[in-house]
Amino acid sequence: MNAACKPLEPIAARWAAPGQFLGCLLLVVACGSIQASEWFIAANGSPQNDGTRARPWDIRSGLDGSHPVKPGDTVWLRQGIYKHPSRSDSNLGYV
Repeated sequence: MNAACKPLEPIAARWAAPGQFLGCLLLVVACGSIQASEWFIAANGSPQNDGTRARPWDIRSGLDGSHPVKPGDTVWLRQGIYKHPSRSDSNLGYV
């Protein structure tokens, strides 16, 4: 058989055994997701909380940059009614 007509090997076989290739692929995917964090904000949250599902932040402190939210993180807004902090009958809250 002519060397130019030789059948191509599968790509995974060139790099490693298929099991090793799959293992490396899973490791890369897992490492990418380890760096991202999930944070929670709730209408009844508090700035002193740690931003977990059980102890969410309030909306003001969760979005003002005072907590360690980084690019790639996910911020979840929990169900509830969010009101402007300075809203009252005499003040529309738009300062």
